[in-house]
Amino acid sequence: KLKDAIAQHSNAKDSESPVVCQFSSIGSFSEKWLSDFVACLRQEEPRKHLSKDNVILVFPTTKDIRDSIEGYRGGNSVPARAKNVKKSFLRPLYSKWTSSSTTNINNPYHQPQNVPHIKTYFMLSNDSS
Repeated sequence: KLKDAIAQHSNAKDSESPVVCQFSSIGSFSEKWLSDFVACLRQEEPRKHLSKDNVILVFPTTKDIRDSIEGYRGGNSVPARAKNVKKSFLRPLYSKWTSSSTTNINNPYHQPQNVPHIKTYFMLSNDSS
């Protein structure tokens, strides 16, 4: 269903951009599942080996959480078991999570280093659409 919806409403097949997955929780999944998921989003056949050329995973580190305005309490919104986060096929795909360094004192949600609780998947198109 997802593959059909993407084919109908996007030009993902024409993009050379990697799929960027930003998430605040990580469960147990296999390399095959991730490859199939990325292939579905990119509208292509699954690849044997994933690389940052086709998928980037953005996930906060322990240091990111510790240094956030919520401190370790912010980690409550980032459920992940070490055995899932440290899977060897995931490590080369991780990119550093960071937030803007600008602050808005009147709005605590715009403070730097808030720990997000979000799942976002996107891919840029070649034609900027």
